[in-house]
Order: sequence, then structure tokens, then C-alpha cells
Amino acid sequence: MSKKSVEEILFDLIRIDSSVNEFEISNYIIKFLKKRTDFKIETQIVEDNRVNVIASKGNPKLVLAGHTDTVGFTINEWKKEGLHPLKPVEKEGKVFGRGAVDMKAGLAVMLKIAEEFKGNDLMLLFDVDEETNFKGIKKFVDEYKNKSDFNPELFVFLEPTNLTISNKHKGLYECRYLIRGKSEHSSRPNLGNNPAKLLLDLFNLENEMLRKEFYDSESDLHPTINFGNGQFGLEINNVNSSDKSLCLYDRDKLNSVPNIFEFCFDIRTTKQFEDNNGIEFVSKFIEDSVSNRCLKIINKEVVNNKPSLFVSREKLNGIYSIVASVLDNVKFTVFRAGYSEAGIIKDKLCFDSIIIGPSPLEKAHNTLEFVFVDSLNKTYEIVKKIVLSYCN
Repeated sequence: MSKKSVEEILFDLIRIDSSVNEFEISNYIIKFLKKRTDFKIETQIVEDNRVNVIASKGNPKLVLAGHTDTVGFTINEWKKEGLHPLKPVEKEGKVFGRGAVDMKAGLAVMLKIAEEFKGNDLMLLFDVDEETNFKGIKKFVDEYKNKSDFNPELFVFLEPTNLTISNKHKGLYECRYLIRGKSEHSSRPNLGNNPAKLLLDLFNLENEMLRKEFYDSESDLHPTINFGNGQFGLEINNVNSSDKSLCLYDRDKLNSVPNIFEFCFDIRTTKQFEDNNGIEFVSKFIEDSVSNRCLKIINKEVVNNKPSLFVSREKLNGIYSIVASVLDNVKFTVFRAGYSEAGIIKDKLCFDSIIIGPSPLEKAHNTLEFVFVDSLNKTYEIVKKIVLSYCN
């Protein structure tokens, strides 16, 4: 059986639509591994027709990991340029197709590594649902967290990073509050208490406090806060306490001071923020502001609380040397795509994790997504050397 190039494998993967369900691409990966490698194959059922695929040899010292799902697409946008998201094309040193850079290029590298690898102590993890709820990586964590013989030295996630070594990213804290004030006719606002005025305090939270109090000098990051959604209006009459429904800005009530304010925010956290009770700091700030304005917190819901990722450069000297043997310019960077599966592994399993992959990162999730062929091949060269340095 003739071996496939990493680019040929990438073409195969792009032809498979994994934006809605990963069943078909998981089957391709399983068949490839069975026919072309001697890896032991394990599947983890995450949901109906959604499985993680785990391939391993020996006692893994290194884990290469990547997600099999992609974001969706609109065919008409691709057709305008004479392209199709599921019909890969190479033009001018670029391979076009949905998932080309995020992250079927990384998957292709993993499969090519598996086809060539003759040693031991390597694991490949192909997981589902990264683009939405991280169900795949969470399933992996749940099943491997108590395995005493599973102790890899490093996880490498092959997400696009423009061939930089991403050894850090911020964490994610998302929260929703429901605040009650006092309604009054808009001609007498002084007799009401508009809870939306709380925004005046909230915007001050980042500008004056988060940046100053929790700057992380080691990772050179500071936390940020974003208010993604805010609604205010009049509370529906006669609802029970468990029903948080609102009559949000009924046009017939424009002449009323609202008495309900619901807002959602997310904080991109740093290790300094997490280690020094940053969440308690923010919660107390909001509680004090609510109290000072004679308002009341009706409901508070923490939607997400995921810690940051940080692996010191000193631990990665070997990785740096490997990348430097392939590239003229080696950089450590913050993972620009936000939160990652590497952060979950570092938090839940306490294994060092980094992210490195092809370019351009900027085309991930975009219409006319592509990967540079040169960066695909350099990613393969780098990862191959990493594997040889960790695995017997």
C-alpha cells in the first residue's frame, strides 16, 4: 500500500463535512489507523454518533491532540469565488476548504506521523465538539483522570498558531446577574431607581481595578472584562420566584423607569487573578455597587469558570530548540483564539500543554478558509522532531 502525503490526507479530511457531526470523519480516522499503522485504537462514546478516537503505542510520554469538528459554512459565499468548502483546491501555495487550517491540517499531520512512526510511548487524541462545548475533551478527562499509569510529559495541540509556540492563554469566567430596582413614571425618575445605572460602576471595574489589581507580570497578561448582553425593562406581574422572565422594553412602557436589569459578562482571567481571589473581588465589587445604589440581586448564575493556561519557557527549552531547527524566527505567544483544550488538560489533569500549528490563524472560521502548504509541511517537520525527542 502506497503511503499518502500529508497534503493528500488533508484533502481527504476536507472532503468530509464535520461541521454538524463527526461520525464520518471519525470513521475515516479509524480506518486509516487500522490499515496503515500498528497503533492500538480506542473509541470513547461522547454522544450518539460522536466518538473520540484514541490511538496509542506503549506508555505515552507525548500526546498529540486535535479536534475533528469544524464550524459551519455557507456554500454560496464560497461559490462566489468559484470554490466549495468541501471540495479542496490548491492555488498559489494555499489549500482552500472548510477546516483547512482549523484544524484538519493538524489532523493530517497527526495521521501522517502515525503512518510513519515506528517507536513507542506516543498517543494521538482525536476529539469531538471543541467548537461548541468541549464535550470530547471533557469525556477524555473523565476517563483518564484516575489512570495511575497515564503520565505523559507533554500534550501538544495542533491548532493554528502561525507556527508560534503558544504556551499561555487567559482563562474564562462568565456570569449572569439579575438586578431589581424600582419602577416609576419617566416624568418622575427621581422617585424610581433604575438598575441599569449599575453599568456606570461596572465599566469602571476593568478600567480602574482589574488591570491594576491583577496584572500578571510572569505571563505579561492582564484580565479583561466584556459585557456581552444587557437588557432592562419591567418585571412581569405575578410570576413565581423561580421564573426570571422579563417584559423587556415593552414599547408601551417606554415612559416607565425600568425595575429589572439583566446583564451578562465574561472576564478573561490571568493566573494572578485566579490565585489572588479575583472572582471574589469582582463579586464583592458588584455586591457593594448594588447595595450602594439600593438595588437588589435577584439571581446570579455562573455560566463558565475555566482557568488560564501557562507553561514556563524554561520547561519548553527542548521544544524551542526543535522549532528553531526548522524556523529562522521562533516566538512564544498567547493563544489568540481564546480558550483551548490545552487549558482543560492543564487544569484537570495537571499535564503541561502547548499549542502549535500552521498558518494563517486569521483564516480560522472565515469564509474562504485556507492553509499555507509551506506551513503545513513545516508543522509536520516540527511535530515529527518533537515525537522523536519524546518517544522511543
